[in-house]
Amino acid sequence: MLVLLISLAILLIVFILQLLYFYGFLKRPVIFKYLFWFVVAVAVLIFIYLTFLQGEIWRQSPLFRFLVPPFKPPLFVIVYNITHLGINYLISLGAAFIFLILAIKANLFFQKRFFEDEEPYLGALAIFILSHPFFLYYLTSVLGLGLLSSVFVSLFKKQKVRLSFYHFWLPLAILVIIIRIIYAR
Repeated sequence: MLVLLISLAILLIVFILQLLYFYGFLKRPVIFKYLFWFVVAVAVLIFIYLTFLQGEIWRQSPLFRFLVPPFKPPLFVIVYNITHLGINYLISLGAAFIFLILAIKANLFFQKRFFEDEEPYLGALAIFILSHPFFLYYLTSVLGLGLLSSVFVSLFKKQKVRLSFYHFWLPLAILVIIIRIIYAR
């Protein structure tokens, strides 16, 4: 539950920064790039710290001390933590990197027709924070809402209008986290 609340707080802070940038109070969108990398770096450092703590707890326990060196290699504790604590975030980190690379490359190829400069980082941040499998629900909801909005606009405006996902990335991620918090209770 603590991880969900921290994730919600991060997304809310980034959403407020997005609003400040959108309304002209922040001048440079590069802050979202740095925020993405900062959150990833902090998450990796926290995981390393938790892995170290897991090893120390096992070392102090008469029952589990056989799971750490000299009885088992240090890699055992690392693999245990990756498979039990970090696998969902490792998968979502891979998905976030794939999304980020594809979004940036597609945007450059199509002369920035699809995304604002900060959008790939906002989407990648949301994908990473939501973790596996919840980022799949998130991406489905972003694409679904984008499709519904586009159909709605084209029906009422009677013209083709390209609708940006700019305002969908963070609010939908926040909604997914809130649903997870409610469901976790």
